[in-house]
Amino acid sequence: MQIYRFMILIIGLFLLAGAGSAAAIPDQNSTITSSTSWVVVNHQATITITALNTTSSIPVPGASVTATLNSTTLGSLTVSSGTTDTTGQVNFPFLAGTKTGAVNITATITYNDNGNLVSVTKVYTQNIDHDVAQNAVFDFQNEVTVGTETPFNISFTDQYGNPIDNRNPYNPPIISLWISASSDNMAAFNISGSHVQYTSQELDANGNISVSVVTDTAPGENEILLSHFGNVGIPWGLPQFIYGINNGVPYSIDESVLPSSLTQPADNGVDHVFTINNTVYDKYGNPTENQGILVQSNWAGDPSATMLSNPYGQIMYTYGPHSASGYVVLTATSVANSSVSISKTVQFYNTAPVNMLFSATPQVMPSLDAKSGQTAQLVAKVVDTMGNPVANQTVTFSLGTPTYTYANSSLAGPQLLNTTAVTNINGTATVLFVPGRFDTNKENVSYDATDSGYVTATATWSSISQPLQLSWKNYPYLSELTTISSQNVNVNGKFYVTVSLTADGWNLTGTPADVVIVSDLAAGIGGATRLTHTKAAEVGFIKNATDNTYVALASFGSAPNAGSTPYDSSDTQNLWNLQLSKSNTTYTYRPFNPYGNVWDYNLVNPANWNSISSSTAYCFNSSSQKNPSSQSLGLRACVNATSPYGYTYLNPWSDSKIDADLMNAGPTYKTTNQNALVNTVNAYTAYGGTDYAAGINAALQELQSKGNPSHNQTIIIMGDGVNMMAPIAPGSFESYWPSDWNPRNGTGISEGPNLWYLDESDVGKAAALNASTTAKNLGITIYGIQFPTPDNYGHNINDTAFFQQMVSSPTSTWYYAPDPTTMTGIFQQIEGQIQNTAGVNTTMAFNLQSVAVNYNNVSTTYPGNEVFSYVYDANDTPSSTQVIDQNGITTVINQTDQWNNNQTLIFNIGKMTVGQTWSTTFELQLLKPGTVNVPGNLSTICFNTGECMSPNQGTINGVYNYSNTGFSMPTISITDLQAFEESQSTNIVPLQWNISYPGSQYATETLYYNSQADPTWRYIYQQPVNPGNWTQAYDWNVGGLPAGTYSVELIAYAHDANSGKEIIPTGIQLGLSPKAFIRLQ
Repeated sequence: MQIYRFMILIIGLFLLAGAGSAAAIPDQNSTITSSTSWVVVNHQATITITALNTTSSIPVPGASVTATLNSTTLGSLTVSSGTTDTTGQVNFPFLAGTKTGAVNITATITYNDNGNLVSVTKVYTQNIDHDVAQNAVFDFQNEVTVGTETPFNISFTDQYGNPIDNRNPYNPPIISLWISASSDNMAAFNISGSHVQYTSQELDANGNISVSVVTDTAPGENEILLSHFGNVGIPWGLPQFIYGINNGVPYSIDESVLPSSLTQPADNGVDHVFTINNTVYDKYGNPTENQGILVQSNWAGDPSATMLSNPYGQIMYTYGPHSASGYVVLTATSVANSSVSISKTVQFYNTAPVNMLFSATPQVMPSLDAKSGQTAQLVAKVVDTMGNPVANQTVTFSLGTPTYTYANSSLAGPQLLNTTAVTNINGTATVLFVPGRFDTNKENVSYDATDSGYVTATATWSSISQPLQLSWKNYPYLSELTTISSQNVNVNGKFYVTVSLTADGWNLTGTPADVVIVSDLAAGIGGATRLTHTKAAEVGFIKNATDNTYVALASFGSAPNAGSTPYDSSDTQNLWNLQLSKSNTTYTYRPFNPYGNVWDYNLVNPANWNSISSSTAYCFNSSSQKNPSSQSLGLRACVNATSPYGYTYLNPWSDSKIDADLMNAGPTYKTTNQNALVNTVNAYTAYGGTDYAAGINAALQELQSKGNPSHNQTIIIMGDGVNMMAPIAPGSFESYWPSDWNPRNGTGISEGPNLWYLDESDVGKAAALNASTTAKNLGITIYGIQFPTPDNYGHNINDTAFFQQMVSSPTSTWYYAPDPTTMTGIFQQIEGQIQNTAGVNTTMAFNLQSVAVNYNNVSTTYPGNEVFSYVYDANDTPSSTQVIDQNGITTVINQTDQWNNNQTLIFNIGKMTVGQTWSTTFELQLLKPGTVNVPGNLSTICFNTGECMSPNQGTINGVYNYSNTGFSMPTISITDLQAFEESQSTNIVPLQWNISYPGSQYATETLYYNSQADPTWRYIYQQPVNPGNWTQAYDWNVGGLPAGTYSVELIAYAHDANSGKEIIPTGIQLGLSPKAFIRLQ
């Protein structure tokens, strides 16, 4: 029993010894942790140290622990030493400082192992994060050019000045920004190339954010709203403003000159000057200010001047007076963009010696492709001091370099037919001007449907040269022109409005038409060369057709078997055989019936129609003719097949045919019908003789069988009028060689030299006139295009008298093409007459019920009767509205009741056809200052087709006592802008300044303020300023403004002067010192 107790004691001692040794030794498995990896400045975290033993994996209680910091500025430990508890842990509270960063906390764990001290060191890095955002500092330009990019920067700090950085990955600082502008959605943030109105962005390591702002294209505020972030912008966010300034590089320029006649006497009179107003615009259409405009003239010795545009984009200056007469070109050019330039020619006319006047009729005209043969008369008139004409004066004319709206489409430039002329007894010297020609092929890249050409023509006499701009256009349409008698009108002043309409278009939708084009394919009247231009003209006609135009194609010549035998149709051959079998030498048997009850015989064996040799005789008509089957001569002399002028008398393949039935040729059917017609025309080849009657018969049959009786039915036929063949029967397409055919040699034949050695048949001509009469009696209109046929000696031969009888009217449906190149223009003119309705029952409503007035850069809409009044004055001529209608009849109507009812003037114009003009002139009175467009965007010109167009706009500047002098633009001067301190604290800041306005209208001065904390300029006050020198004052109430340093800016601007600007040079302190201006609470 004793031994048992001893053993138990020994075992217990061993166990106690082993257990005590493992618990006493903490090692590197011990830890140091924090209650938060990121502690906010001036906030507390708990640091926990745990002593552990790796061998036994049990905590070590009773260990001593001390903690230290490597920086006392970043934080502090409330308790820095302690002993681990039964869990082996001890806690130390850590209080972060007010600066962000990272502090190292070092814990030393010490344990006494039976007198042996064991130490373990552990280090923890405590991150210290910023507090919530308390302050935001904005850095941006508060005024930038419209439509440009500018950086927008914000820096955020907490209440201790620490940046709101992005070091803490668990709490990234993200802000939200919105942008808007007055014109909506044009202002944006440029985020990696994408323009957006909203963006969320993370702040960087320094608490900054930078975005690129694209300002609106219209001047005004671009508001950037920062959504509330931390304590910044509570509760609705914090707005900032970037002002878009209209000071972009000029993109365009316009000009007005007074007097509008552009003339002044050259008498050196102080009031005989020109007043010029130029307005420059940026690429967005905004008037652009502070832009240098170089103004110069071409008058020797004149200086140039550079002026700055005012806030209206304007420079206004005067030029003159002159003591010498002449023409002066005044040019205004943008300094920043030299391509923006405008010129105006003014005249100082001689009041003592002789002078010259220069004009053109017309000055604006169709291009040659639009109207073949178009010319203009350039007339220079030399007069003496009393305006009397001076004869026998030589005037020289010249052309400058032409310009075009689309230069590639010009095929030929303009020209003068003569460059000098001598004045007649009326004092006038006249030369003809020929306009240019444009491409008419819509398939070509160079084609442009609305092109214009311009050139300056100059007439020079003695030392006087006068330029005049001429223009030509290829786009016929119902054009409208609004003319205002004066651009600058005094308030309560009166002005005239003239609205002119012109109908000159072949592209206008007109009455449905069935058109048969009868092509002359006869080889003897120009052959392939003539046909090349004919085909181009016909293709142009087809491609310009509207959807109301139906086109068929017929031809004569090149049939029935072009280029091969037989040379006639089987019916013609049968009749010839019949003629041979029953005829004798007197040809009593006549089987051919060309028209009506007329019977005839065939003169030449069809087998010889294309193989006549010089030994083959052709005889003139006689009651006794040779037997055509033999070579014996009859009673009349015969001539050989080849004329003395080299013309060979051949008439094969002279039948007519229908090449394409009527089909809609409009643009809707371009890929089907239109292309089919074009391909048919392009396949034409030149063979054979001329049979106008057969061609008309083919067209007549097509219209009667395929046409629409409700359509305008038309035949277009062409040729030289020299008819050789005739139909074998009334209405037939087939031809024969009439018995009366003969070469007209001009030696006793009544036609005379204009038909020398051209082979004609009176029977064939009579057949053609009979066919054309039949067509005309059915209401079909026949247009004819006649051209001369040249012989080998340069004679142009034609039968005009016959051709004019064949068409519907020798004045309105007969056209003469002196050379093949004019064919296209003639076809287009005919097309314009066929499609001749520019708008049935056209009406115009001149609607001024609501009028927008732009005044001081503010657009306000007023009722029309507050801006204008209609003028009726019984003492005026005319007393009220004058109308010159499309028939040339002038009437005067009083529209006072219409105006009083709803400020709308109604004009029932009626039907306008191609070539007609209509105009009206009436007088209005201006009641308000500012810029107004007339007739405004509510006015319309409407047609019974349901289509409407808007009239062109004229601009009026309403001003007070409009005038100006000098060759330079005056400048508003602002000096001594200052704020006066009061002896006691107050919420009123007295402001004072001097202003000098040298203009003659009125100026507007505006006060703004900003602060160091908010650099955006804010409005204070605005007032008008009369001409003169003034000392101005204003009491600025600052009671609602926070304490800070403020600046004040004054801007003054006017229409007739450069702007003035002044900023108080030193800051105004509000609420920062007893001497400063203190807000009253």
